[in-house]
Amino acid sequence: MVRVTGLEPRQGEPAFAFVVLRLAEPTDRDGLVAVIRHLSSLIPDADAFIAELPDAIEDAMQIVGMPWTPPAPGPDLEEQYRLIEAAAGTGVDAAWFFQTGTSLPTVVVDHDDDVHDNDELAVWSHGPPPEVTHVRFPVDGYPAILDDLDWEDFGVAFKLGGPSIAGESTVLLGFHALWLAPYGGRYRNASVTVDRIHHSAHLWVDRFGVPCTTDQQAHHLLWVLSKIDEVVPVLHARFGGATTAQKFAGLMEDTEGSAEVTPFVLGGNPLLAVHAAGGDSAVDAWIDTQTTWSNEEVAQMLRELAIDLVTQPVTAADNVHDDSGDDADDSGDDADDSADDSADDSDDDGADDDVPDGGGDDDHDDGSQHITRHAGELLVARGRAGLLDPRAADALRPLLATSQRFEHRRRAVVDILGALRDRASVAALIQVLDDNPITSPLDAISKEDFLARTAAALGEIGDPAAIPALARLVAAPGEHHDEARPAAANALASCLAATLEPRDVDDAVLDAILETIRERGDGPLAAALHLAYGRLAQQLPAPRRAEAHRRLVETTLARDDTPANLAREVALVLAGTGTITGSAGTGQRLRAMVREGLTRVAYDHDTTLRSIRIALRAVESLPELADPADLAWLTRFAEPDIRARAHAILAQLGRPLPAAQVFDRRAARTLDDATLARLIGEPGLVGRAALIAEAGRRVLAAARPAIVRAAHDVLDRSGDHEAMLLDPDAHLLEAAVTALRRDLDEPTIRLFDRMLRHSNVHVKWELLDDPPSDPRLIGGMFHVLAQQWGWQEKTAKQWLARFAGTAAYQEARKHAIAPPRGPDDEADDAGDDNARPAHDIAVVAVPDVAAEVDDVVDDGSDDATMN
Repeated sequence: MVRVTGLEPRQGEPAFAFVVLRLAEPTDRDGLVAVIRHLSSLIPDADAFIAELPDAIEDAMQIVGMPWTPPAPGPDLEEQYRLIEAAAGTGVDAAWFFQTGTSLPTVVVDHDDDVHDNDELAVWSHGPPPEVTHVRFPVDGYPAILDDLDWEDFGVAFKLGGPSIAGESTVLLGFHALWLAPYGGRYRNASVTVDRIHHSAHLWVDRFGVPCTTDQQAHHLLWVLSKIDEVVPVLHARFGGATTAQKFAGLMEDTEGSAEVTPFVLGGNPLLAVHAAGGDSAVDAWIDTQTTWSNEEVAQMLRELAIDLVTQPVTAADNVHDDSGDDADDSGDDADDSADDSADDSDDDGADDDVPDGGGDDDHDDGSQHITRHAGELLVARGRAGLLDPRAADALRPLLATSQRFEHRRRAVVDILGALRDRASVAALIQVLDDNPITSPLDAISKEDFLARTAAALGEIGDPAAIPALARLVAAPGEHHDEARPAAANALASCLAATLEPRDVDDAVLDAILETIRERGDGPLAAALHLAYGRLAQQLPAPRRAEAHRRLVETTLARDDTPANLAREVALVLAGTGTITGSAGTGQRLRAMVREGLTRVAYDHDTTLRSIRIALRAVESLPELADPADLAWLTRFAEPDIRARAHAILAQLGRPLPAAQVFDRRAARTLDDATLARLIGEPGLVGRAALIAEAGRRVLAAARPAIVRAAHDVLDRSGDHEAMLLDPDAHLLEAAVTALRRDLDEPTIRLFDRMLRHSNVHVKWELLDDPPSDPRLIGGMFHVLAQQWGWQEKTAKQWLARFAGTAAYQEARKHAIAPPRGPDDEADDAGDDNARPAHDIAVVAVPDVAAEVDDVVDDGSDDATMN
């Protein structure tokens, strides 16, 4: 008996329809022809289809896809049922029927034009094609594809269950046509890449310019994938376009003398979700226990996972702080070994010939530069944690001899060698300093950061052999050496500390540092040099140390800068007694300066970070200056270096804290709804904005109270008037406004009203970018108008104009009129802490706010009417 699925009457005007037949036993060409002739009335042109079959079929076929003519209801449908049931006698044991009964008008595509720009009037003949939003197997890149779909390259790859079945390629071609036929030729290239070795395939298209939303395109392709799953089980899938190699595979095969290329298709990457959920140990466990994927596929997964991790500014990889010691180190090494072994297996098979090797012209490979930079950061972190095989240094060291225009690769290499503290690399690193002198300010553009990193690496290694080269770099004359000077001075101090006493440096070293402090008006540079000077002075014999202290006292700062003043005070302590013990006044003053540096939010995010980093360096030299309470909030910063240094100092003070969980968009999408809502309410993590954005994307009602509370927390700590927000707070408010504006319930209105009334113009930035039209916000909008701040004032005028004349408007207007304030009022307020709130409510004198709105209404301009 034949199992029949999907045999239904014709739907609309079929753009494409086909039938998949599975045979009980594999059959040769003659057996297949017998099946086709038996079912000839189901096929549009059976003779033509038979003629297209190759004369000699290499493998006996057990499954085949062929065109189908959907029947009309009634007798035609019954006849097709009768024929397919009788096909059991020809060896058929299952049949699946598929059709799409709608289409767009066919177009002739000019491949040089953007076809999607000229298709505004095209409509579906019988509504859009079928869609699904859920399938029973994992799909990488969904739902991110709804935001990221690229019309230039679109498709889906998938891994099929069980061994390959002879004839599957005809079935996959049928599904490819089922997908694209309805779109009337609105694409340039399209094909199916079939990987029989790994039982996977890739349906793809490029320049797919169709008049559909990204949701419709993605969900229609998911529907096609669900239909494939009915015939052959789909284990895993991933959205993604074709590679250049796939697009030109046919051309290469037609080239005389070219070798046949075996396609490789990775039908998904389970390791992305495994790592997001459990980190490196979960990856190791999955690799050890899985049996579905080959070594070649696992090797490619590991490469992709590495690239995914190193190109993400924030990842979920830090969400467990593991201080378990040797066991953690061993698991890390095992993970590296697994990756290496799998990579070796795949290399033997030749599957990764097209993987970039990092070479090439830097000017034309920005993506490689990005990956090189972040891969370097990842390897540096593993090196410092003892999780990077020291043999990596042997492979990297020769690269120091090969220069490139912007030195992206060598900068990454010196960072890794420093993290490994590889003494065998000291001579090569010294050679880098000697071979790359900075001769002019223009020359510094490509060299100063590279030399600073090289000096820092030598400092991490701490080999006294580097002292002469580092001293020359510190003492080098000219402003074009200023960026490398602090790093070289710090490294010089570390190398001096590794030598036997007595220790000393040439006067030229101290002269160059003091001259730079005295002559340059650069606060951060002065701060860094002060701290380096203090560390150097600590290494000197008592008479030389006293002289260094005297010279620093006599050197005046070129610029009065708070962080630089803190660094100067710390340097004077280091160059003097080396401790604040016995000097209560100095200790009290320094502790106050450190507290301000660690806790004060400056005008903008970058300035705040600079102050924090200088204060952290000061505390690293004198840990007794820090209050653990002032360090705690830094362990939740998005910047990994700040988190790491705060944790290290807290541990040194005997007050360690667990590492905060870290989330980005990808990690947020792995969470279930309940966990997502709970985590949004937890302030002690990194990446709350990503969690809120994900809750907004899901329209997760259960998360709304936590989102509102999180936004209020930002308002509580926001500074006055034009003080910039820290980036995480700005991103949180952006995500919160987007997530909450869909449903303007009372808690949301109260939050939005508070944002509008807040004196800080930046907290209301996202809200005023597209303010919701709700009369409950009229009062708050009058406050925005009263602040008279640039584009926000204009937006408030335009928004209020739509409500002019309403009862709510008139009531709010009464409270918006404030009498002008004179000099006596200002004098009365002086010394009165309660005269004007510091943050929350903007109080600005406006003679007649409503009159300005009336002017907008009377003007009748387009700007006065907002949708």
